[in-house]
Amino acid sequence: MNAIPRSRNRVVVVALFVLALYALLAFGVYAGLTSHVLGANDFYSRWAGARALLLRGENPYSDAVTREIQIGMYGRLALPGEDQVAFAYPLYVIFLIAPFVPLPYALAQAGWMALLVLAVFGGAVALIHFYRLPTSPLLLVALPFSALLFYPSVRGIFNGQITLASFFFIAMALWAIGANAEVAAGILLALATIKPQPAILLTPIVLIWAWRQRRLKIVASALGALSVFAGVAVLLVPTWLSDFLEGIRRYAQYEPVGPPVQILAEYIFSGGWSWVFTVAASLALLGWLCAHAARALDNSWSKFQTTIGLAALVSTLMAGRMGTPDQLLLLIPWALWLGTWLRDGEKSRAALAGLGLLILPWFVFLITLRGNAEHLVVGLALPFLSLAVYLWQTIRIDRLPPRQEV
Repeated sequence: MNAIPRSRNRVVVVALFVLALYALLAFGVYAGLTSHVLGANDFYSRWAGARALLLRGENPYSDAVTREIQIGMYGRLALPGEDQVAFAYPLYVIFLIAPFVPLPYALAQAGWMALLVLAVFGGAVALIHFYRLPTSPLLLVALPFSALLFYPSVRGIFNGQITLASFFFIAMALWAIGANAEVAAGILLALATIKPQPAILLTPIVLIWAWRQRRLKIVASALGALSVFAGVAVLLVPTWLSDFLEGIRRYAQYEPVGPPVQILAEYIFSGGWSWVFTVAASLALLGWLCAHAARALDNSWSKFQTTIGLAALVSTLMAGRMGTPDQLLLLIPWALWLGTWLRDGEKSRAALAGLGLLILPWFVFLITLRGNAEHLVVGLALPFLSLAVYLWQTIRIDRLPPRQEV
């Protein structure tokens, strides 16, 4: 009889602790950074667009709002070859940004960056529980803090990248499915689409698996939440979907840097051959994922984990314009591998792999840094390292002798 009140009390205590930690983080970021220097450009264009809509009723996709964002960020209109910093996200992203809209940007940026820190930490904790990593109390603290030092995390936090929030929703959804919190899992999968690229393959694959497994609450809650988000967005801006698609088309013109597969193709080939390689490699990766998923749809959730990891890897390699902060998604397969090695008693391998994962992208960034711009090659290091580890791990498992029944 006392179990339920105790459980509720624990939830309240944890919630209060998280709120206090968030307030402390936000104050620290404001006092130490944003009160002196403004930044987080990826967040600014979304914050300014949401502000235009919620405070003045203007369409955030409009040219007038885009010009306002450019002047606020650059102090002038953007040049033709520059990032036009338009509001090129699904409109329902404003539901997440709305609490920051009334604040001056220095306070809004501090609050948003603090929220991203908690998102990375919380997402890492969710993956630890999702994969049931065999961790000591020290590792349970060290692994999420290591995730905060991960190159995509650091770059994403300082750029104010919404993709970190999307990663958090995906990781929490995976944990929720394992915990049989199906309605929550569906809503979290829908929330993950606020940044389409990380969720574009993972969300459909998980929903197809849930449909096949007759876990229909996951499917219904995800589709229902997406319908509510899109419907409310239509009430606010009736043309938002077509405006969003047009924004994506324009974004592809002024931001030509594509996913890692395209970057690699442009290094190897010239002219039209790079496009041919990009399309062929993307189709091959997508076909590989579909074939793998088709064989795994009847598996239990625990056995479907390798498919989830592959979906995250393929998304990072070829799903649209994936910047280095989007590569935080690679923590999904890496958490699986680290957990596998720890359970097999291969602690040295897990430790070396973890250190390599942290050090490699920073090393590539530093040796290629010229001025204050990230070199394109930085975007190749993590995805292709992860692809190599995936292939090696798959071949290694296939060569292991079958376990004998006791």
